[in-house]
Amino acid sequence: MIAHIALVVALLTTQHYEVTMTERDLGAGASRGTLDLRIAPDGVVSGFYRAMSGGAPRNVSGGRDGSAIWFDFENLSFTGTIDAKGIRGRAFRDGGATEYVLTAVSEPNP
Repeated sequence: MIAHIALVVALLTTQHYEVTMTERDLGAGASRGTLDLRIAPDGVVSGFYRAMSGGAPRNVSGGRDGSAIWFDFENLSFTGTIDAKGIRGRAFRDGGATEYVLTAVSEPNP
């Protein structure tokens, strides 16, 4: 039983990412922040996003299936891919009216 609990805790380790988001049509004015994610064995994604400009941490929730990952935070919906180096994809705001390119580089846990 203790070994099972230790395995579950190990699988839920938080991974830290340095995030850059750039509005696709403008290509300038990158937003930066950090993303701390936990991915459960069943693919449930949870964590927090913190903008470098300040403000309270924002809840992140979503899922993962293989290399595909998706999650929501603030009023953004993200879809993309994940690997050992990080996360890449697109985030959409306002029901898809505004598109951002999101890159999250995997960093050692703080």
